[in-house]
Amino acid sequence: MTTRAPWHRLPRLVRDDDGNVTAIVAVTFVALAGIASLSFDFGRLLNLDTEMQSAVDAAALAGATQLDNELGARDRARQAAITSANALAVNGQVFSTDDNGTLVTIRTENIRFLIDLETRDEATTDAEANFIEIDADQRRVDYAFGGLVGNVSADTGGHAVAGMTTAFCQVPPLMICAPPNDFNPSDPDEIFLPGQGIQLKESNGGGWVPGNFGLLALNQPDGSVDLSADLIRDALGRVDPVAQCFNTDGTVTTKPGQTTSVAMGINMRFDIYPQGNLGGPPYPDEPSKFEDNPHYMPSMNPTKGLVRNGSECSFEHPNGWNHPAERYDGPGDTAVDAMGFPRDNCAYPSGGNGCNPNAGGSQFGDTVWDVDKYMEVNHPGIAWPTEFGGYPGIFADANNPTRYEVYQWELVPDANVPPNYPNMPGGANTAEAPYIGPQCNTTAVQANPDRRVISAALIDCTGLTGTETVEDFTFIQLLLTEPMGVYDGNNDIYVEYIGLADEGGPTASVARHIVQLYE
Repeated sequence: MTTRAPWHRLPRLVRDDDGNVTAIVAVTFVALAGIASLSFDFGRLLNLDTEMQSAVDAAALAGATQLDNELGARDRARQAAITSANALAVNGQVFSTDDNGTLVTIRTENIRFLIDLETRDEATTDAEANFIEIDADQRRVDYAFGGLVGNVSADTGGHAVAGMTTAFCQVPPLMICAPPNDFNPSDPDEIFLPGQGIQLKESNGGGWVPGNFGLLALNQPDGSVDLSADLIRDALGRVDPVAQCFNTDGTVTTKPGQTTSVAMGINMRFDIYPQGNLGGPPYPDEPSKFEDNPHYMPSMNPTKGLVRNGSECSFEHPNGWNHPAERYDGPGDTAVDAMGFPRDNCAYPSGGNGCNPNAGGSQFGDTVWDVDKYMEVNHPGIAWPTEFGGYPGIFADANNPTRYEVYQWELVPDANVPPNYPNMPGGANTAEAPYIGPQCNTTAVQANPDRRVISAALIDCTGLTGTETVEDFTFIQLLLTEPMGVYDGNNDIYVEYIGLADEGGPTASVARHIVQLYE
């Protein structure tokens, strides 16, 4: 028998593919098992990262609720942030494997307070602290299969920045320019004095944008700006205008020009309504005449120094609201039949016209007004100013109260006979009927917020020329002291400065705090 060498089978073995599938499956299984193992590890890491970020976000939001720029704000914010992080049921973590428990640790040194998000300068006082920045201690995940790619563990933490802003909703779209070179949005009391009269009208003496009447455009949901007369009228005069919020951390758009719809809206707060229905309110199922519509109700105290001669409700209609035979014409006027709150003395010719922009003066008064004549006409028989001594806390200076302080005193109810207000204007010295409530719109009166108290945006108008977007502004509280158009026919909005508009004042019901994450 002839024996053949074994290598003669090599070509056949090379061509033989039996068993290849088994080898491929084995290799693929190992690769898939490795990928699944790494996915498990990375999945745990991503879950831990989500838990950490959620906890830090919650801590930052909790801390931001305390950033009211008042004394102790930073300490309160730190405490709120750390307390939130310790709320295990809500903000804990369960995916770390470092045996450090389920707490997401936020230490005092992990917290910073920022003045702004552009420079990221750290706040050194409570008044400067506008944002809270938090970093959490990192936590570790040990990989079960990380060695396959050379890593055995990974760390992750959390970072968040939050702040609190205020939005004013359903407020009149009004603005006021700060005096030139004197704009401080954080403290308007450094600009104005409580009780200072202000005229919201362009001036010959500077400080207002040429042609700017002091209005804000109404931003629509689609991002457009609506300047229609009907919307401006209703935003100024309606109790519940179409939802309109101005966020102090956002922008506002100034509206140039003048419009009669402004006077219509403002004067409805004084129980003065346009003649006829003028097409009626633009809402279905409502009375066509404004004076019959509870959505256009006046303030509780619409006293204005006018007399009503008949059944009409418009101004200067023979049977509507008109000046009395003897109106108040400024300091020194002794013959007065009816009188609303007067302007600062310097706004009248007899007071020098120094704060009358229509005569070349400033828009800003000096707080000095004829309180004695007002009391004589509207509250005869009161031992002035002794009577005010019975209401401690209302008057900072009984000899020279602000108009808003007197207005508050007039609205003090008699607890024994609600809703009687014994201090309302009235008496033998005034031709304006002793207070019997509004005479035109008798559907209701608005008590809160009071229709005579409004909020307006305080803006630095330097360099503005018309319709422009403004980022730097704040809101202040103002008392409407008179209807528009009653002083020599000028379409002026005359107000008295009350103070910064915030949650603690008479406009509290329209102020909304907004806490939000920025990072």
